[in-house]
Amino acid sequence: MYVRMASHLCDFPGCLKSFPKLWRLREHQCSAHTGERPFLCKEPGCGKSFIRAYHLKRHNVSHLTTKPEFRCTSDGCNRVYSLLQNLRKHEKTHKNPLPYKCDVDSCERAFKKHSQLHIHKSRHSGDIKPFRCSEDGCTASFVWPSELRKHKKSHKEYTCPAKNCDVVCRRWTDMREHASSHRVVHDCKLCGKTFKKRNLLKIHSRSHSDNRCLLVCDWERCGRTYTTVFNLNQHVRAFHFQEKPFKCSLSACSAVFSTKQSLKRHIRTHTNAVKPAIPKRKSMKRPLSSQLSGYENSSRKEVQN
Repeated sequence: MYVRMASHLCDFPGCLKSFPKLWRLREHQCSAHTGERPFLCKEPGCGKSFIRAYHLKRHNVSHLTTKPEFRCTSDGCNRVYSLLQNLRKHEKTHKNPLPYKCDVDSCERAFKKHSQLHIHKSRHSGDIKPFRCSEDGCTASFVWPSELRKHKKSHKEYTCPAKNCDVVCRRWTDMREHASSHRVVHDCKLCGKTFKKRNLLKIHSRSHSDNRCLLVCDWERCGRTYTTVFNLNQHVRAFHFQEKPFKCSLSACSAVFSTKQSLKRHIRTHTNAVKPAIPKRKSMKRPLSSQLSGYENSSRKEVQN
């Protein structure tokens, strides 16, 4: 049996891992040692980065207005994928549903995934928990790779995003609970709007970009433009299809709404809950379609000035 030699050694102190290909070594160093993400998304206002080029390619599909469709040509199968690699993996299941076979002794077991074969072969050698934590001083090991990924999160530290706060939490949920006590607000430096979450500010900043990608509604006599696919889909469902999937849970109330936010505002009228007072700048009321578009009305700007 041919055995592939691992010729690329990791040169970080205390790491003895080796890999048969250079790109495998670089991927290991980024994920385990440096934390670098060399593959950056070039979409304006996105800023996401990845360790693998394949992950970036898979992410770029989310920015396309019309996603590619790769269909399975096997008889009786109607599976559709947005990436050609995923279709190739699926096609192998038609030729050989269990491609990974055990080659230890006279074992004839076969598996659908490589991780399942790896776990099975470790039991031949008596290693019940083959997935070990690579953190310094940690001796934890696990049966399944999902358990190891969950365990690795316990080694991470999350710092509070508020100014003049040095609180560090082990769990992300604890940090979110702590950060809510500060009422962190993210301000837009161009228009002054405030947002509770940083990702909402990032999405809003696209409306100020000169090179923003505008998505046009192709319904007849509409022509409205939007800066995100979500807002365009929300507009089509609410104004063209008249979809209202969010219903009031009270039996005596038959109100329906097109957005979850509208339903939440309606529920407050039943519970007499007072909405928390958040300072907002004075502005003229705008229809929902205008708010989603990302454009500022010229007359509105004159009022503010």
